[in-house]
Amino acid sequence: MPPAPAIPAKTNTKSRRNPKQPKNQRRKRRPATVHEPHDESSNATTCTLSTVPSDSSLDSSFDNHSLDYTHSPQRCNTRRRRSRKAVNTPNKTNNTKKSNNNKKSTNTNNTPKQVQITELTPEQKSHYIALDAEMVGIIDKYGRQHSALARITLVDWNGEPLFDSYVRVTQPIVDYRTFVSGITPQHLTEEHSALPLLEVRRIVGEMIHERVVVGHGLKNDFKALGLSHPWYLTRDSAKYLPFMKAPSHDASLHHPQEYTAKKLKTLALDKLGMRIQREGMAHDPVEDAVAAMELYKKHREKWERAVEWKMEKSREMEEMMNERGLEV
Repeated sequence: MPPAPAIPAKTNTKSRRNPKQPKNQRRKRRPATVHEPHDESSNATTCTLSTVPSDSSLDSSFDNHSLDYTHSPQRCNTRRRRSRKAVNTPNKTNNTKKSNNNKKSTNTNNTPKQVQITELTPEQKSHYIALDAEMVGIIDKYGRQHSALARITLVDWNGEPLFDSYVRVTQPIVDYRTFVSGITPQHLTEEHSALPLLEVRRIVGEMIHERVVVGHGLKNDFKALGLSHPWYLTRDSAKYLPFMKAPSHDASLHHPQEYTAKKLKTLALDKLGMRIQREGMAHDPVEDAVAAMELYKKHREKWERAVEWKMEKSREMEEMMNERGLEV
């Protein structure tokens, strides 16, 4: 019986060296090294496994020499690598900051935007007049309570009084409202130059004719005067939508009728920083008329654009009605 063929022994191909590689180029295993603490007089020393110092010698070396890692060769190599990365990698944050700075510098070099305010001529200012009135409570022949005109004040564009007079009331007065109006029974007599209502109506009607009337709650004032005035010549801060209070419920669009008027005292303080109608003191109609005029002057351009838009819509509506042959 022939002998069985010999089975070759298994060898690790990964650990086997290439026999064709020269001996002088073969990789040699390096002995393990231990680094001692850094010394100023000499660099870090290495030793083989056969020369590893004992624990007692290491303790003595730490006592005699300070351990300075910042100047060690490993630390220096790490710093060099980081510096190379910083040079090769661009810093995005610095670039964005520089670009922002460049934008700021370009904006500062340009001329600033100026808000153009159209100054009115003295003739144009004469077309504006502010009105304020004080009322007392009366009872008519049917026993119903109403408000009657007791004082009327008109001021010009600059806040100078044009007309200020008490008005004689013929109906029985049940409430002088002195704590608000400051009016007493003595003010409504001839001794204080109180004028009849018909004469006051005539004087005021002539003064406001074809003029823009500014005020707060002008509907009540005109009603007490017995006068009417065109809506496009009326600037009522109680009806100007940006001055009014929006409804409390959440809604994207509100109807103008849902807005409520703010007090003149609140508007003067919020918009002008002006304190009027102080607690415990009667209202001053001259002060109230001046506050209404100042509110209008501050928001005049936007206010007038809103009035022009309404007038344009009214003209379009009239033209459409005329085309259809309907009465306006």
